[in-house]
Amino acid sequence: MKKRIISVLLALAIISAMMTGLFPSIVATAQGDVQTRTVLFFGVGSNLETEGGSMTWNLKQSMYAEYDENLQYIVLTGGADKWQTPAEFLEGADEISTQYNQVWKLEGKREGEEHGKMILLEETGIPGYETSFILETELLTAFLDYGYQNYPADKFDVILWDHGGGPTYGFGYIPGNDEGFDLWELSAAFKNSALVRDGKQYEIINFDACEMGNIEVLTTLCDYSEYFVFSPEYEPGDGDEYTTWLNAVKENPNMDGFELGKIVVDSMIAYYEGDQPATLTVASSANFKERLLPKLTQLDDIFISEAKNPGAINGRYNFYDEFYALSNTVVYAGGHSGLHDLGNLLGAVSVPQSESNNITDSEIEESRNVYTDLALRILEVLFDRDDSDDDVIYANSTGISKTITEGYFRNENGEITWPDEVTG
Repeated sequence: MKKRIISVLLALAIISAMMTGLFPSIVATAQGDVQTRTVLFFGVGSNLETEGGSMTWNLKQSMYAEYDENLQYIVLTGGADKWQTPAEFLEGADEISTQYNQVWKLEGKREGEEHGKMILLEETGIPGYETSFILETELLTAFLDYGYQNYPADKFDVILWDHGGGPTYGFGYIPGNDEGFDLWELSAAFKNSALVRDGKQYEIINFDACEMGNIEVLTTLCDYSEYFVFSPEYEPGDGDEYTTWLNAVKENPNMDGFELGKIVVDSMIAYYEGDQPATLTVASSANFKERLLPKLTQLDDIFISEAKNPGAINGRYNFYDEFYALSNTVVYAGGHSGLHDLGNLLGAVSVPQSESNNITDSEIEESRNVYTDLALRILEVLFDRDDSDDDVIYANSTGISKTITEGYFRNENGEITWPDEVTG
């Protein structure tokens, strides 16, 4: 069963460099005080838990890990018609409630134990929000505040677990209910949280959900978290792999969000390697805002200008073809959602395409158009070709098949037409 099923319209996904690599070495920091972390897991069970026990599996993975008192793991459960978590993993209740949202504290396994426990903290939900539907913006903020105020730490990581639908449909879906968080509601939930109002940022926001790894999501939320972990693709039913990164925190509690995010990415890909397609990335908000976002704004300006008046920027027809590029780039989520890979798109749009009969020999040899210079500068950032080791993103994948979709083209006169009508 695919973990996330919602399709979305055209958006630019930020995964470009499908990099492979070994897990980062996990070496405990020898200097400075040991930093503490609080993980806030916002768990919308939905049909994923009701039908497949998917969240139960991730919670069990968390309790198979060996993290200690330096990591506090707080979970909100709700939104499922049936919970499949065995009673042996629970303390304070025989089962997870389908009537109330509940708050739990997870503990990792100790020496001699097979697994840890979920300890019930709030039987009827966060005080003051006992009757709240789990996909209410105010409840998300209340949960973030509950963790921040009751479980202080040096770093706070947030996991948002459920279906995802990218920039169009946002996060959170329960079959039979149209409620969910669009990007503006997610932004409001984080902006209004006590941690952000105190002038701080979350260390990581991890969307364990489909299709949330794209520019629109990162642009909307980047002020609230230093790092993001997310995927532009469908995620397989088991979602992220939790045991490895939790054990890594025990070994090195001082690691920053990018280092930890790379472990989350690589452990998830290793989990599905040879079995199911999967893609995941970690992104740095600060580097995105400084090194990539201004260039993307310039790219947007060129797209708009060329759509309205081709050649206006440099005084000549540029032999570009955005429609050709869109129909010949990697498309995520099975090609149904229109999430196009940014790096792949830039490579396609920045060289002459279907109007080649009107291009001079020198232009063909140079293969440049109005997009080329900017596209190359963006690709330098995406692939970290300046060797700065100061990446905007780190990505890994079990492999992506190139999906070619039908689309419009421009003919040699710059007119929009269907592919079978192109004569040039």
